[in-house]
Amino acid sequence: MPTPPKARVAPQGELESLHSELSAALNEAPPKAPPRPSFALRAGMSGQSGFLGVSGEWRPSWWGVVLGTGFMPFSAGVTFGSPDNKGGFYADLFGMWVGNSFFVKPEKFGVAYGGSVGWDWRVDGWTLKTGVGLAGTTLGLKGQFPGSVDMTVGRVW
Repeated sequence: MPTPPKARVAPQGELESLHSELSAALNEAPPKAPPRPSFALRAGMSGQSGFLGVSGEWRPSWWGVVLGTGFMPFSAGVTFGSPDNKGGFYADLFGMWVGNSFFVKPEKFGVAYGGSVGWDWRVDGWTLKTGVGLAGTTLGLKGQFPGSVDMTVGRVW
């Protein structure tokens, strides 16, 4: 009949090392949940709100898609910013159709385009987006300042 193996007694240093490894594993923070998509409805002056109008922004993560209308009948763009959807620095690219709307009847039709950077201030479900950028147009307007301004306010869900 075989004899049972003798029990091994671990040295004190080995037990302390094992204890610290187990403690570290148990005390690690749980994995961070992915950001919750957000939707913002804003009104004001920006390339993404048809110059002066309203826009809706859907942001699933660090990027988003924006559609708007206002003095210009249609605008669209992409926005890049905080991956946790809590506001902060942003960069936008936009394009808008320059054509007839409820507010204006331009002599020429075309496309305006541009980009802007700024800060998205968020407090208790409200957003204030402020920024500056550059813009251009296919209409070839002489003497036009190529600047763009973002100043919109709205709600975020």
